[in-house]
Amino acid sequence: MLEYESVLTRPEHLAACGATTEAVSAVLDELALVCERVELAVCLRPMLSDPNDEMVFETVINGRADAVGSVITQPEGDISPGFT
Repeated sequence: MLEYESVLTRPEHLAACGATTEAVSAVLDELALVCERVELAVCLRPMLSDPNDEMVFETVINGRADAVGSVITQPEGDISPGFT
């Protein structure tokens, strides 16, 4: 949550969406109420071509997520051949 808050309250992001720091904090507070903490019992790094996505991938696997949403702006190819 700290990273979300840090990124979403950057001046350029607030200006782009017309939000205030208070509004972003309120949304994140509501999100925190419905989130479920995931203990990372299994480390799978490195698996992806983008190291910045590794933490998200591990959370998905360890949390046994039913679905994952993503916006892909630039296709990067398949994940590591070791993951099937």
